[in-house]
Amino acid sequence: MSAAPARYFVDASYCQTGARWQPVKPYWRHMLATARALERLLPDRLRPDDPGTPRYLDPASLADPAVALANAAREVLRMADVVEAMLRGAREMVRQDDLRR
Repeated sequence: MSAAPARYFVDASYCQTGARWQPVKPYWRHMLATARALERLLPDRLRPDDPGTPRYLDPASLADPAVALANAAREVLRMADVVEAMLRGAREMVRQDDLRR
């Protein structure tokens, strides 16, 4: 029976109040501060090619109900196309019995 693999993690409490591992404490405090600063400076990228994001829904078009309904219809049709492509891929996977696709 083999031993469980070692797991490494950072406990932020050492960086704030802990007395253990004093030589490591300033390093982790710096690393956590850098990570927080980078999260603020570099937000998550918006992926316009993501099929889950709406393309035709526009809050500005709510003033005109006809335009809002037309945009909603276009979005529903686009979502139906995405679902159709997903089902087509699932059908091919079942046909070929290939779970890696």
